[in-house]
Amino acid sequence: MPDSGVTVLLLQMDHLFAREGLYRDPQGRDYLDNLTRFASLAAAAARVARGVRNLKRPDVVHAHDWHGGLTPLYMRLAGVAAKSVFTIHNLAFQGNHPLAMGGLDRRAAGVARARADRRTQHRILRIPCMIKTGIVHADRVTTVSQRYAREILTPRFGHGMEGVLQAQAAKLSGIVNGIDTSMWNPAADAYIARPYSLDDTAGKQACKRDLQQAFSLTRDPFAPLVAIGSRLTQQKLADVVARALPVLLEQHPRLQFAILGQGERALEEALQELAAAWPGRVGVQIGYDERRAYAACRRRYSAARQPLRALRTHATLCHALRHDSRGFARGRPQIRLSITRRIRHATKTARPASCSMEKTCMTSRMPWAARWPHSCGRRRGMRCSAMR
Repeated sequence: MPDSGVTVLLLQMDHLFAREGLYRDPQGRDYLDNLTRFASLAAAAARVARGVRNLKRPDVVHAHDWHGGLTPLYMRLAGVAAKSVFTIHNLAFQGNHPLAMGGLDRRAAGVARARADRRTQHRILRIPCMIKTGIVHADRVTTVSQRYAREILTPRFGHGMEGVLQAQAAKLSGIVNGIDTSMWNPAADAYIARPYSLDDTAGKQACKRDLQQAFSLTRDPFAPLVAIGSRLTQQKLADVVARALPVLLEQHPRLQFAILGQGERALEEALQELAAAWPGRVGVQIGYDERRAYAACRRRYSAARQPLRALRTHATLCHALRHDSRGFARGRPQIRLSITRRIRHATKTARPASCSMEKTCMTSRMPWAARWPHSCGRRRGMRCSAMR
């Protein structure tokens, strides 16, 4: 990796990986040989961990989500001395693939099935669960926050894995996600239209114009612009956003949305229909584009289960979207209302780009557990009249 001294090895297996989609075909269906594909990746990782010529043996192997879930198992079977860490980013995706599709050798398949316990046996006795395999065989299991580590021990967020995780709770912990502040630095970022900083925020308007042009939105320097980059799935509440947008667009004539993502076909089509119905105000691009994701903004808005990370390109949205998200986990009608209220509040409190609120947003740290202050001085957990 550049400027890091870390060696990167690429696994070339074109018959498995040279495809249009990473995990699904163009029709949105999982590839039938996903077990073979990611078992091959895990086996290659275990082989490297065991030792290859001209490469230092690792002390720790870090696997992520179901895609790398078989790596700790293969390491154990190969007698690898290195320790393994398995990180769960999203427990809802577990990598359940029938053994009949191939991909596991007989020994690995036997171990994977033997590890089934009564609480999940009906799910993986014949269909190995790759994320469960990682949980059971890794030396340590981590999640992306301390709170998520606690939540997945409950039926509400465990997705059927809470029994397994409770049994492995001694090695489970949470480590809050972080960013590389040298890379995520708008003052020296080659991906955005024009650099900007706390001392010179003029570049933000150039970035906004660039984003509006990229998504075929009307060029309006004063329009509140909400940029969304996410997987377009129900878990990320894309269906809620699709239903909330028409109401917001009717109530706020200058409000704009730029949506970048990919996911469930029905939700992709629903958002594309919104873009066709609201030209110049809703732009939708299906897929992922690193430059446009960077261009949207540097800071992300997350609520319960990180629904549709809204990248804030307009300073007032940073202000309006930083309230407690307790209402986001109470059902989709309440979620839709909460989203609508927050964006409505943003449009009502718009200020020029040079306002002190923008500088406050740019200098504020954004840890998950923070108690964000509201403009009226109230803090998280307290209602403000502006939000009613």
